[in-house]
Amino acid sequence: MKRLAIAIFSAAAALTAGACADNYGGGYASAGSADVYYDGFYGPYTAGYWDGPAFFFRASDGHFRRDDGNHFRRERFASARGFRSMPTPNAAQAGANASATAPAPAASAPSPSPSPSPPAPSPTPPSATPPR
Repeated sequence: MKRLAIAIFSAAAALTAGACADNYGGGYASAGSADVYYDGFYGPYTAGYWDGPAFFFRASDGHFRRDDGNHFRRERFASARGFRSMPTPNAAQAGANASATAPAPAASAPSPSPSPSPPAPSPTPPSATPPR
């Protein structure tokens, strides 16, 4: 009985330690096959998702930011660790974050104010001829 308890405890400890092996201190460890590799440039990895060829990661302020520096990749590279990404959020889940990654609209010159319309003609007075 004692050997069985030791074996169960050892197996549980090995599984628990293995789940944290590829984690930079964030919320997603690579418990399965990795689909994103990250070099740690932006700090601890907490979450992220692929949107086509672009990878969006959760920054320290909680908003998702696009990785324009090629620090997240689909293939292994030197000094990178593997992680599992989350599913791409829909618009409702992205919420206020959509404005964080969308390009700002270009500033445009103000439109000219419309010219005032001419005054309406006054009604024509009735004819001043006497009735017959």
